Amino acid sequence: IENNKKNISLMDAKRMVSKAENLLSQKRVYRDSAKSSKVIFNYNMLNDKGEFPNDSDGGAFNASSFVKVTYNSSTKQYNYCICVIGSKRKIGSGCDATAGTGCVSSTTLTNISVVNDN
Repeated sequence: IENNKKNISLMDAKRMVSKAENLLSQKRVYRDSAKSSKVIFNYNMLNDKGEFPNDSDGGAFNASSFVKVTYNSSTKQYNYCICVIGSKRKIGSGCDATAGTGCVSSTTLTNISVVNDN
């Protein structure tokens, strides 16, 4: 059961990154912001249609959860960094949605084997 909850937490994080990708593709202003500095999609933006009502433990996601998007001009790719704070688990450490710090690169999500308990 515990491993299943951890896997669901990782799936939620990946779904939040996918939602950020969709938001980025829909609005040029987000792409321009990511190219010049960064854009941060906070939990309210990611959950605007109720896609993430509950975490894997049945509680609510913390409003401090976010996805930060930056742009690498060398590779011409957007990079996604995620912080997900649930009622009992989190991905990221010392997450600060305003500064966009404490998040985990989405490219390493498949390598995360343990989601830290709050």
